[in-house]
Amino acid sequence: MKKYFLGLTLVFSFLGTQAQKIELTPQIGVTINKVSDYTTALGLKVGADVTYRFNKYLGFQSGLFYTQIKSPELNESSISGYRSETNTPEFHLCLLEKPGFDYSYTMINRFAPDFVVERGSLASQESRKDFLQIPIRLQYALQIYDILNIDFGAGGYLGYGITGKTDTYVTYWEIGKEPVSSKITKESFAYGIPRFDYGASFLLRINSNKLSVIAGADIPLYQRSKNTYEGKSKVYYLGFGYSF
Repeated sequence: MKKYFLGLTLVFSFLGTQAQKIELTPQIGVTINKVSDYTTALGLKVGADVTYRFNKYLGFQSGLFYTQIKSPELNESSISGYRSETNTPEFHLCLLEKPGFDYSYTMINRFAPDFVVERGSLASQESRKDFLQIPIRLQYALQIYDILNIDFGAGGYLGYGITGKTDTYVTYWEIGKEPVSSKITKESFAYGIPRFDYGASFLLRINSNKLSVIAGADIPLYQRSKNTYEGKSKVYYLGFGYSF
């Protein structure tokens, strides 16, 4: 019986020692989907990191996060008409990253004065994709002061798309007629976007007592979208955490 109690004591002592090496950090923040220098979109990220510290400096980090990735507004404009000098029909398609322009006006002036416009369209698309993500990172801790330390993490992540929504707005117009507008809503992954998500993951966490300010980046290692406009866009993360 004494050996039995001694064994239990050793087991609970070991588990208590290991528990002291495990750190749980719930987090909340925003994702920043950066496609180009002037096209970004903000989403939500919430979840928790679990860190197992091998020693004072090194650790292993994983966890589970709900990650929302929004795509910047995508605009596409087309016009058709003919050259007045040759009476040759022409069609022009314009895909520009920067929103806020009257594309039709820009294109008409681009081909003036001998290009005669007859009809055209303007389409814009907004998309949101929701993933469950598991980070897998090695962590290095750098002690600055007694109450301040910095964690650096590098590794990868695995994700699975659980839902999403894409809204497409289209306006057709023709000279001398009223414009016709329509809206199409689909589940984002219905457009052939892969549900499985994976890539490299990097993290910087500044800790003071139990509070943390967190910055990170997820870089996909595959073509996330068939649209080269979005393609392998990097997703940055800014947030706050509290460690237990």
